[in-house]
Formats: sequence, C-alpha cells, structure tokens
Amino acid sequence: MSDVGRLLGIAPGDYFHYESGGVTLPIYHFRKLCILWNLDLFEIVELLKLFPVKGDYLAVFRGACRKEGKTPAQVLLEFIKIYAGLI
Repeated sequence: MSDVGRLLGIAPGDYFHYESGGVTLPIYHFRKLCILWNLDLFEIVELLKLFPVKGDYLAVFRGACRKEGKTPAQVLLEFIKIYAGLI
C-alpha cells in the first residue's frame, strides 16, 4: 500500500483503482488529498475546467479569505460548522 493510501485510510486495492483511473475518487478522499498536500480545492477544480463558481465570485471569496488570514478550505469548514449548528 502506498504512503498516500495509508494516510487516507484507503485499502490497497481501492487505492490502486483510484490511482490508475479505473474508479473515480470519492469527494471526501479528494478533499483529504487537498488538505494533505495543502492544495486549494478551487484551483484544482479550475484546472479540471469544472467552474462550479463564477470566476469573479471566486476572486472576491479568495480575497476575503486572505484578508481574514485563512485558506478557502478553512472558511468553508467554518461555514459548514456554523450552518450545521456545530459552532
């Protein structure tokens, strides 16, 4: 099993299928990879040309995150916790 698979808690056979492209990586594992490698999820989505959010909205959001000294992932996690009533 690869070190990355072990860090993500993925069984060796499953990790092989994800890595080889035979199976699509679930979003929760993708999120863990972004955290593990300190990647901006929005940048990855843009690179994949998925564009779930208009570019100007995303630029404003990133600027607000920088102003607060937080990553987009941190801000989204706080939002989810507040929305879910966990904070």
